[in-house]
Amino acid sequence: MKVHLGTYPHEGVLPGFSAVALVDVIEHVPNPVNLLVQTAKDMAEDGVGIIVTPDVDSVIARIMGRKWWHYRIAHIGYFSRKTLLLSLEKAGLTPVELGRPRWYFSLDYVVQRLNIYLPKVLQIPVMQFMRGVTIRLNFFDSLYVIFKKRPPK
Repeated sequence: MKVHLGTYPHEGVLPGFSAVALVDVIEHVPNPVNLLVQTAKDMAEDGVGIIVTPDVDSVIARIMGRKWWHYRIAHIGYFSRKTLLLSLEKAGLTPVELGRPRWYFSLDYVVQRLNIYLPKVLQIPVMQFMRGVTIRLNFFDSLYVIFKKRPPK
């Protein structure tokens, strides 16, 4: 396997990818549809890809408003289910499966992040044992879509 240093698209990368993973990527690029068009060009005909991105229309995003943790300076674009599917369609890609990804975090990380939103009197002390405890969370505020190339007409 050859690894290329740089950003994608990259002139040294040859088409024919059998798998593409755009996990926490698409919200960082200035023209996500162009990225998806290039991805479609570079995928093998039977290739498969996955996108994971925050869902701006999620219930938690709407409840938290501007305090939602996915609103950050590094994210220059946001997607809903509708806009993500539209972007795939414009790029010649077809969704195969949509869902909500689960995340795995250490308990100390979760407590530290939770404390940001709690008043001082309700904050939970971070303890050493928490570092070794992993928990699975799904806030239902991110989307994943598995996709393939649209068959030629």
